[in-house]
Amino acid sequence: NTHTFIHSRFAKNVGPDFWGRLNPKWNLCSRGRRQSPIDINPQVLLFDPILAPLEIIGHHVNGNLINTGRGIIFKVSGASKASADDPSPPLVLLVNGPLSYRYTLNHLTLHYGKDMNRGSEHTIDGVQFSGEIQFYAYNSQLYGSWEEAMNRAHGVVGVSVLIQTSSDSRLANNQLKRITHVLKNITAKGSSQRINSLSIEELLPRLTRKHYITYEGSLTEPACYETVQWIILNKPIYMTSHLFHLLRMSMHDEANHGADNYRPIQKVNGRSIRTNIDFSDKVSFIAHVLQLIGLHTLSFDITFENVFKWYSNSGYRLFRQTMSILHSLSNRLPKCCVARSLLK
Repeated sequence: NTHTFIHSRFAKNVGPDFWGRLNPKWNLCSRGRRQSPIDINPQVLLFDPILAPLEIIGHHVNGNLINTGRGIIFKVSGASKASADDPSPPLVLLVNGPLSYRYTLNHLTLHYGKDMNRGSEHTIDGVQFSGEIQFYAYNSQLYGSWEEAMNRAHGVVGVSVLIQTSSDSRLANNQLKRITHVLKNITAKGSSQRINSLSIEELLPRLTRKHYITYEGSLTEPACYETVQWIILNKPIYMTSHLFHLLRMSMHDEANHGADNYRPIQKVNGRSIRTNIDFSDKVSFIAHVLQLIGLHTLSFDITFENVFKWYSNSGYRLFRQTMSILHSLSNRLPKCCVARSLLK
């Protein structure tokens, strides 16, 4: 199994820093100029108002959750062709956004760390989130399978959703709950668990697909092909610390038990990083702050704690700018809002 082999390579002396030396076909891992993941520096984002919302066609998929020995992968059934077990599999297509073609969802990967303060592959202003779920899809207009597309031009799109820890179980994403609750059935390396009707619509809600950051990069595992259009969605989804614990403890291999499974940050090397989030519009900026902390209108309680909780993960500079703007708008906040008294 390719993924099993790849993810075992996070072990000592054969980890990400050594990938380029282990196999000549993996030389891009050490010599490539458009590698992923990267740190998103808010100061160098290029606003592109032409970027449309990312859309998906289809709602759910069937597939197998696989313990690779170093991580968890959900492989979509029938992404390339139907099987005897699933002769007419439901598929999910990714279209629009920065994409010029139609992409068929092939698999999902989960990244996490041994501590709650790290785990995501992409970082925002140098800060990691607790985890990251990545949706990989291949260009099904130009190519017939993931294997054909993964090293070809315009071959792959990777959609990244950062995962934040929440103490409120009601905020935890239901589909992530489904995944973590069956991990007890796949504790051995190479074992798998069938999951039907996994809702991609719930993992990628419409509201989260409207605004994003995008750049050209690579697969974050060997052979590190530089064929990926990355889309990092603006809003995180949530898991409880208990679900993260189940995820970390799912690896029973001694070397990988509870260990990190993310690739280190790679150099940007002058690449353009575009976004359709207009931070020059102050009202729009506040709307994004509210969206990112899980609020959608000014009629909800906006507490200092809630604002700081999210922006402490995005850099203190942005937090200070946010609070300054909230001060200037405090008179416009409804009387019900806690923030009105806090900001006076």
